[in-house]
Amino acid sequence: DPQVVFDMNVAAIRQCRFLVAITDGKDMGTLFECGYACAHSKDIVYVWIDREKGAKFNIMLAKSARVVALSFDELGDILSYFQRKGFLPLKNYKGELE
Repeated sequence: DPQVVFDMNVAAIRQCRFLVAITDGKDMGTLFECGYACAHSKDIVYVWIDREKGAKFNIMLAKSARVVALSFDELGDILSYFQRKGFLPLKNYKGELE
């Protein structure tokens, strides 16, 4: 039931400490969930792996991010940091924006 899926997703976002979102493919559902998380003051870790040379990251995503991971290794480091410290590192995205 689509309503059940929607209700479960937004309830999970309201209850989470932070959201990890893979931005590759620009899935509309993922983008909605990120906007919802941002509106509810949740930290967001974006994962941007499948980028072409010279690609630019979206300005709205960059400004709503706590951190942008550019590899799965970097994501692992971010999650390890969270486990050790109890919070995510703050790392503003420094690349070019679209």
